[in-house]
Amino acid sequence: MPEHSQESADIRKTNEKYSFEQKEYKAQKIFWIVVVAFLAAGLLGVFGKGALSRVRVEEDEFRIEYERFLRDETSAAFSVFITQGSGSKVVIAIGRDYAERVSIDKVVPQPVSVEAAGERLVYTFNASDGALLIFSITPRRVGAMNLELTVQGQTRHLNQFVFF
Repeated sequence: MPEHSQESADIRKTNEKYSFEQKEYKAQKIFWIVVVAFLAAGLLGVFGKGALSRVRVEEDEFRIEYERFLRDETSAAFSVFITQGSGSKVVIAIGRDYAERVSIDKVVPQPVSVEAAGERLVYTFNASDGALLIFSITPRRVGAMNLELTVQGQTRHLNQFVFF
C-alpha cells in the first residue's frame, strides 16, 4: 500500500508541475505578443516619427504635412506648401485652442504680421506659388489636439495626439 500512495503523490506533483508550466507558457506567449506589438507600433510611428505618424493633406491650392503623433515637450513641425492661386500674400490662421496647447517656437519664413482675430491667430506672409511655410512647435500638454488650420480661406481640422 505505501508504494501505491507514493506513486499517487508523485503523479499529483507531476500534474501540478505540468499545470504550472502550461500557465507559465501562456504568460510568456502573451508577454512576447505584447512586446512585438509595441515594437511594431514604434517602428510604424505610433509613438513618434514613422509611416503611421506622417500625414499629408492635399488640396488644389496647398498641401499640409504634419505628424499625427507627437511627444510632450519635444520639438515638431508642420508645413504648408502653397501650390497655386496665392497671389503675393498668403494668410494662414491657427485655432486659438491649438495655439494654447503648443508653443509656436519659430515660423519660416517670418510672417509680415501676426494678429489675434477672434478665436484664431492669423499669420500673413509675403509669398507666392511654390512657397513653403514651416511652423516649428513644441507640445505643452499630453492628449488629443485638434489643429484647426485655415489656409487661404479653406479650413481643415487635423487631429494630433501627444504622448508623454
